[in-house]
Amino acid sequence: MRVLFVTPRWGPDIAGGAERAARAWGVALARRGHTVRALTTTATTLDWSPVLDAGETTDDGVIVERHHATARDGDIDRALRAVGPLAAHLERTAARRLIERQGPVIDGIEDAAQNADVVIAYPYLYWTSLRATEVAGRRTVVHPAAHPEPLVALSALEPVFTAPGGLVYQTASERRTVEAHWPTAQVRSLELAPPLVASARERVPWDARTIVLAVGRFEHDKGSEALIALAEALPDPLRVVVAGPVVEPPRRPSPLQTLGVVSDTRLGQLRAEAIATVILSRYESYSLAAAESLAAGVPIVVNGSNDVLVELATTSGAGIVAADGIDVAAAIVALATDRELASRLETAALAWAQQRPGADEAVERYEAFLTEVAAHAPTRRRS
Repeated sequence: MRVLFVTPRWGPDIAGGAERAARAWGVALARRGHTVRALTTTATTLDWSPVLDAGETTDDGVIVERHHATARDGDIDRALRAVGPLAAHLERTAARRLIERQGPVIDGIEDAAQNADVVIAYPYLYWTSLRATEVAGRRTVVHPAAHPEPLVALSALEPVFTAPGGLVYQTASERRTVEAHWPTAQVRSLELAPPLVASARERVPWDARTIVLAVGRFEHDKGSEALIALAEALPDPLRVVVAGPVVEPPRRPSPLQTLGVVSDTRLGQLRAEAIATVILSRYESYSLAAAESLAAGVPIVVNGSNDVLVELATTSGAGIVAADGIDVAAAIVALATDRELASRLETAALAWAQQRPGADEAVERYEAFLTEVAAHAPTRRRS
């Protein structure tokens, strides 16, 4: 099968749950003998600044075709926040203009899609996903990676949710979010979390664990202010360490430590030293960072206002749901001082990981779904 991924960014060093999940699926399919291409930008950050070379390269069996993108409108974040409550009522042309300003607008989608049996668009809120769905129609499989936010209802995004041949949801919460806004009964769907690459490793002794780990972009919408407040509230020797790109630097001096993007090896070392992984973001459609922490035997402390995170914490039995910053700090202190509690959550985390479908089983289900979508898509001229 010829599979095309269309995604804003691609690569082993790209920080972002959606991008990492897309790459995990692509590499897994390539290893199973499929011809996998990724059409993407030359950017490594969300302003679409060109960093990597345009042209073709190979990434772990995936042929990667990079194009320079138009620059992201510097005012688009403010515009999207302003539109938020009115998203469902915004006129379609104006809504499409917002998506174009968000970007990334790139060449090559039409030509690449023509030569693919199935086109995978990932995630929903970008011009690349909208254009891929318009071009490939029922040959498209969309991974929305959607979370509860008004922009899901933007009228210009209707094709992304109602016109593809398939929708892949990472959680039941994500499905509910999409179905609350769009009629998707006619679209094949699958609930399947991405394959996990993290695994349990020997952890440092319990009384030597002093790290509270946060993984992902450091910015306001991902809970940066709450992380700073947590770092200030924790007693010595506990410390908050952030592994991920610093999009918005801390607004004031704090004991919080930011490492930037780290290697998978270094991330594994940090997890081995962590009391818990803390996820305080308001916007998560799955949180690969949380799932990978559980797979490594690390408990999670999550934002209680995010349904996806609450679902993961409660169903795994290895998480603590915090209502506010005081609760987060109290949860961390409890894990650092109550060996029985920490051990119980660690055991639950490993049990949760063992009960999940194995990577091979997950990829087989995904492969079967793509095959079904391709088989039912309208025929086209092959070039």
